[in-house]
Amino acid sequence: MSPKPPYSITDKSRIEQLKTLLKNRERDEHIALLYDDDADGLTAGVFAYHGLKKLGFTNITTCPKAEDRQTYSSAFLQNLSSMEVKTIVCVDFEPISWKLASPAKIVEHGFDVIIIDHHFDQTELYDNLNTQNEQDILFIHPLNTTNSDNASQYCCAKFVYDVFSEIVDISEFRWKQAIGIIGDMNIIKWGDFTRDLLAEFGTKISDGDRKAFFTCPYGIMANTIGFAASQNSDDVEDFFQSYVNAKTVEELLPYVEKYKHVEEEFYYFIDNWEKYATYDETHKLYFVRLELKNMLAGLVSSVISYINYDYSFCFYQHNKQKSYHMSMRSQRGEVHLGKLLQHVASKFKNANGGGHAPAAGGICNESNFDEFVERIKESFDKFKIEKD
Repeated sequence: MSPKPPYSITDKSRIEQLKTLLKNRERDEHIALLYDDDADGLTAGVFAYHGLKKLGFTNITTCPKAEDRQTYSSAFLQNLSSMEVKTIVCVDFEPISWKLASPAKIVEHGFDVIIIDHHFDQTELYDNLNTQNEQDILFIHPLNTTNSDNASQYCCAKFVYDVFSEIVDISEFRWKQAIGIIGDMNIIKWGDFTRDLLAEFGTKISDGDRKAFFTCPYGIMANTIGFAASQNSDDVEDFFQSYVNAKTVEELLPYVEKYKHVEEEFYYFIDNWEKYATYDETHKLYFVRLELKNMLAGLVSSVISYINYDYSFCFYQHNKQKSYHMSMRSQRGEVHLGKLLQHVASKFKNANGGGHAPAAGGICNESNFDEFVERIKESFDKFKIEKD
């Protein structure tokens, strides 16, 4: 018996659009598949790749969303154009909200664009672009396709799996859903589903044992994707190709040894974060100073907040650009952290912030950091999520 998910696709109109759009393509048409470089995004990319391959597409170029790739820059798009790419597929990121592209840039090279994402709901924006331009532009999001009222909790890897499963059978790869869900820290909503899925493949997780999700082989691989992303985009793409070809999670385990030095730093901070923390008792909010050699802030903050469910966190690290990067996390679902950071960042020059309700990121100049922290405390309760 298949595990029952908390969310599922209920409106198939956009799935039918996707089906028609892909059906009308030549099988050797050049497609660029772009994916976010975390465990959720990379797994979403793998599912999109499997779906496209199963549909018969033979010419797929893959690329992670990464700073060193300048993903969606004019030069990047020009390069895709010179490669005679006709269609761009983006999963787990959406270029306009991430400030990687303007609406004009989305259409300037004449690409058809398919976006499957669970972050910002930009349905109206992309639907307007689709009607105003000759090329096909399709935006698929949990809020325009499923029974979910909280898009951030419909893990994008699972969402992409569900979307393509409506068109083609990719069930032989279903074990990879567990890596995406664990990597997206969606175990609270998807815990029963993931536990049943893991049991199907021989891994048993006891009820209430949250940490075991991260120490089982599937959780280890979710973390390892984060370790690869902390190095460079070539490491991510190398892992992607191995992930595509893997028939079991055990085939991926050799990557653990490759990133042993990153793993050691990761677990040091998981075990010792309180040494670097100050506590705001009023809001049950920890501010944690990170001193990481590898780019692990997002992964470290997500895992610590998941294990320490009763608290909210703001992790921060100074960088060479004389600024502070922040990752806020809270699994309690009481405050919309994305809106909080977006609001606070709007009060400062050269600052930005935003994200999901449980997970958000931001940046500010070092000269404004102390005031930025105080603004977070002052504004925290203004962004409480109303419960039904």
